[in-house]
Amino acid sequence: MTIAQAIARRFNNDGMNFKDKDGHYLTEVLEDTSIREDWRDGYRTGDVIRYTFMDQSVITVAGDGWDLGYGLCYCWRSCPNEDCPIHGSQS
Repeated sequence: MTIAQAIARRFNNDGMNFKDKDGHYLTEVLEDTSIREDWRDGYRTGDVIRYTFMDQSVITVAGDGWDLGYGLCYCWRSCPNEDCPIHGSQS
């Protein structure tokens, strides 16, 4: 199991759940655990953030949702963006 999968499990694999059973918020866990944070807009002002972990697994947060992601784009694994040049054809 990857770090991203373990975190997703902790939050019931529910991309709209931002608080675990112990009262910890997803954002806090991601910021404490990730080794890199990338904002889609590149300026830390947007609402799409990709968190990369030591094992290179990824969780992407976009607005009011989150999911396992990819290291080279901001798609969610459960629903890749069809316009993504990397993963769009995998949907």
